[in-house]
Amino acid sequence: MAKVVSSTEAKARLGSMLKWARDHQDNVVIEVHGQPEAVLIPYVEYQFLEKLKEMHRRQEALSALRALRNEMMANTPALSEEEVYKLAGVSAGIAQKLIEQDNQIVLEKV
Repeated sequence: MAKVVSSTEAKARLGSMLKWARDHQDNVVIEVHGQPEAVLIPYVEYQFLEKLKEMHRRQEALSALRALRNEMMANTPALSEEEVYKLAGVSAGIAQKLIEQDNQIVLEKV
């Protein structure tokens, strides 16, 4: 369970708060005027959160790229998927991987 401390206590006892987070693998919630303001977390948890954020960023970028591809294909039906990705500035190798992934997703839905 997270330890909750005031900002004054956290400032005065930073070393012990760091030790708590490390030894208990738990968070320390720091409050200002009784309201949560920040959280001191174990470093391994921080690393995990950073990986999650990066995965989310990549998923959003991939979704945006696929939406662009769909829009371009709708506006230029004579072009192949490869040509659409090329127009969007995506390298041939990456475009091929994206097309393979999209095809796999379609097959999994069937």
